[in-house]
Amino acid sequence: MNKKLIFVSLVAASVATLSACGGGGGGGSDSGKKTVTLTGSVIDADTDNDLAGVTVQLGTHSATTDANGEFTLANLQAAQRAVVQLSKSGYVDEFEIVRLIGGVDADIEVEMAETGTTETIDAGVNNTITDGGADITISADSLVNADGSTFTGQATVEFTAFDPVFDDSFPGDYEGVQNDGTVVPIKSYGYFNIDASDDEGNPLNLQSGSDATVTVSVSPGLQASAPATIPLWHFDEATGQWDEVGTGTYNSATQQYEGQIPHFSYWNFDHIIAPAYISGTVTDCEGKPVANATVIVSSTGTQAKGYTNALGVFSNITVESGAGGAYITAQKGTHVSGSAFVTPPDTANGTGTADIVIASICPAGQVLLEPFSGFDFSLATNDYDADGYDSDGWLERACGSIGDPNDDGAYWCPHSDVSGQFKDMGNVSLESVTSTPSTWDSEVSALQVNHVYVFAAKDGYVKMKVLSLIDVGGGGIAAHGGKAARVSYVYSNNRNF
Repeated sequence: MNKKLIFVSLVAASVATLSACGGGGGGGSDSGKKTVTLTGSVIDADTDNDLAGVTVQLGTHSATTDANGEFTLANLQAAQRAVVQLSKSGYVDEFEIVRLIGGVDADIEVEMAETGTTETIDAGVNNTITDGGADITISADSLVNADGSTFTGQATVEFTAFDPVFDDSFPGDYEGVQNDGTVVPIKSYGYFNIDASDDEGNPLNLQSGSDATVTVSVSPGLQASAPATIPLWHFDEATGQWDEVGTGTYNSATQQYEGQIPHFSYWNFDHIIAPAYISGTVTDCEGKPVANATVIVSSTGTQAKGYTNALGVFSNITVESGAGGAYITAQKGTHVSGSAFVTPPDTANGTGTADIVIASICPAGQVLLEPFSGFDFSLATNDYDADGYDSDGWLERACGSIGDPNDDGAYWCPHSDVSGQFKDMGNVSLESVTSTPSTWDSEVSALQVNHVYVFAAKDGYVKMKVLSLIDVGGGGIAAHGGKAARVSYVYSNNRNF
């Protein structure tokens, strides 16, 4: 599972038909008479390591993640939109929006970012704190205690800037509430978090009229579309919404936005996008509909969520019109689809379609790996280990010059001779291989058409049948005769298929 995805997924259960919608909303009626259990896991945004000791809060309910980064909140009331806050020392608070359907347990996976810059300042002088390509200037004598009195002495400031192109720790939804109350889809050109405290950890803030000046560098991929002025929004932790507060101005010479903020919190330079919409269906490996799956549509700087109904249908998930391209994924429990590329309509309010397959949902405990999943067929626990993909191969759209996103099937791209994890089962059907072998071939250096191969992977076992071999020349796969294999395959997390 790609842990970079932030998702809300509903575990398998039979429920009444639910209408699906985009932008994190939900449809249908929740049963207030049935409670919900929310489980989840929390990981480090940079390392993907499990995070223990994270405080998870939803209303009056709270929990702390265990050594595996997991938590459980029980007896929750149904809600179309609830805010989950996650906190840990050394990390920026994270906020997830979840939908809780009465009687249907929910599961989330969240990544948290470490604090970017922590600096001790003298509150009596002007201070500028920098994190990456962003900085904030706090004027002398502008900090106040919680009771509004002027703070003097040494203060600790935590400042973290995020690049919306590469960072996935975006709090809440990509929706903003304008001054007139209108909810609009937004696209981030840079967001950041700022907090301050005294030496006992008590929070500090800016006194009225003492705005802090912030500049944020715009990611190169967004500079060409950066508007001259842009709304500036702050994140309301209670509602989990982005509220419009001010305006940012773009400096084309430095590729930065500058703005003034009146208090400390999450802040965001966001452009209101012209919305288009994506609808479709989510099915499993047998073509059956997947109900209550979470569908995420992402393009540069923005993201929207929707949910499937009992027929596996999702409708009208927001995407930026004319964005040139977006990626759509579906999630159900521990199962996640690959990312499908979609071309959004190039007119506002236009609609497009995209059908998604969560190929890992299969009967009898089998898991059919989705084509082009990039699955690493190694015993390594890390893709960059010595036994990682540099010494075996992986499934992809293409190997060298062959393959195309529109092709059916998947290609296995071997990189060198591999020993100790393969077994040639001979010219048999894929279905006839029901368990893994007790011994392995010493080496498989030349794959044969119509043969089935079984091999150990880092988290289970895979069987694959070679449908054809394609000549892709030398290079990294020269040891296999310069050929890639077009295959069908099944994965299992135990020794039985």
